[in-house]
Amino acid sequence: MKKLLLIGLCAIGVVNAQEPEQAEQQSPQLESLTLSEVDNQSAGDFKIYQVGESMQPTILKNSKLETSIELGLRKVNVYPISGSFQSIFVERGYQASGNCQKNSGPYLISFWYGYPTQSADNRIFENFCMVKNEKAKIGLRIYPDGSAALYAIAGLKPTQS
Repeated sequence: MKKLLLIGLCAIGVVNAQEPEQAEQQSPQLESLTLSEVDNQSAGDFKIYQVGESMQPTILKNSKLETSIELGLRKVNVYPISGSFQSIFVERGYQASGNCQKNSGPYLISFWYGYPTQSADNRIFENFCMVKNEKAKIGLRIYPDGSAALYAIAGLKPTQS
């Protein structure tokens, strides 16, 4: 009985020791992702909020603000302080579907309107491929009607069709 238990524990150890190595081969690590600018084309003013950060930059109407907000485990809230617009939430995802060159992704970034928690049905997903040796930077564009779009600035490109 002791031999059987020992063999079982060794087998579990061998399987667990191989799992991280296999995961690394499947997809490369997206080291960092930065929200580098917010292009506000609307008639409203917005602030940027991220949990744990004391600074809340303001984006004035019809202006572009350069930022350096790391998108990690915490989502970013771009919320209106004037005008009748909804909050826009941006969150970094991880692995996604789509075609990229070997070892370049794809990765997922999502955004949505309204409330901090939304189901996947209410989110807009953008898939990107990594560009080797470049820091990944995105921008958020707010259109005159309050709708939004994400765009790659550096280190990322849309997935291939």
